[in-house]
Amino acid sequence: MSSKKKGGFNLLDERLKRNISQTEIARDLSVAPSTVSRWENGEARMPMMAVKLLRVLWAQRMTKKSTANSAKPPLQQSSLDNSTDSQTEES
Repeated sequence: MSSKKKGGFNLLDERLKRNISQTEIARDLSVAPSTVSRWENGEARMPMMAVKLLRVLWAQRMTKKSTANSAKPPLQQSSLDNSTDSQTEES
């Protein structure tokens, strides 16, 4: 049985897409893993506040990963460019 309504939030799909365990979701939301299982199986409705909180948490994690991966190489390249410029000017 699918717990997804038309245009709705499907926790199982979203969790699998992000490779996150039920235990991690439960920890993030301060609920029991069995609660997450019931939401995914359609045995209980996931509160809208929990959906919103997960979306915020996932967005923050994506931002942190994106910033961490993209910030370092340009900084390193920039410092190399500056040292080359100063050596050229001194010659």
